[in-house]
Amino acid sequence: MHRVGTGVGADLSRPAKLQLVGVLAVLAGAAFGWIGTWGPPSQDELVPVSGRLVALTARATSRSGHYLDLDLDDGGARRQLSQIDVSFRYPAISRLKAGDAVTALVKPDEVGRDLAWYWEVRRGSEVVLSYEQMAEWEKLRNGALGRIGKGCLLAGLALFAAGRAARWFRNRQAAGPVK
Repeated sequence: MHRVGTGVGADLSRPAKLQLVGVLAVLAGAAFGWIGTWGPPSQDELVPVSGRLVALTARATSRSGHYLDLDLDDGGARRQLSQIDVSFRYPAISRLKAGDAVTALVKPDEVGRDLAWYWEVRRGSEVVLSYEQMAEWEKLRNGALGRIGKGCLLAGLALFAAGRAARWFRNRQAAGPVK
C-alpha cells in the first residue's frame, strides 16, 4: 500500500523544494536564452535544390509546432524540404501546387534526418518566400524565446532566494530565542 508522502522528493523540505525548482527554472532560462541567440544560417551555407513539387503538406507536432513540408522530385530522387509554417505571415508559400517547378535554397539537416530546411523558395523566376523573410521570422521567434529565457532566469532566482530565506527562518526558529 502506498502511503502519502513517501514518493520521490517526500524527504525534501519545502525550502529545499523551492531551491530545486529555482535551479531548474534557471537552467531552463539559460537554455531558452541560448536558443534565443541563434540566428538564420548564412547564405553561404545554403545549397540550391530544384525539382517538381509532388506535395505541399502542413503538419503539426505536439513538441515543436506546425511545419510546412515540400516534397520535391528532382529527376527520380525524392527530397523532403521542411520549415516552420509561416504561411499565415507569408501566404504565397501556401499557393504552391503539385507539378510546379520549384527551386529552393536549403540547409541540410544537422541531426542526420532525411530532410533539408528551406530558407528561400522560388517558382520559376517568382520569389515565393525570400531568405530575408525567413531570416526576419527566425529573429522574431528566437527573440521571443530569449525573452522567455530571461523570465525563467528571474523566476528561478526569485524561487531560489525564497527557498534560502525560508530555510534561514526555519533554522532560526529551530534554534530557539537568542539569549
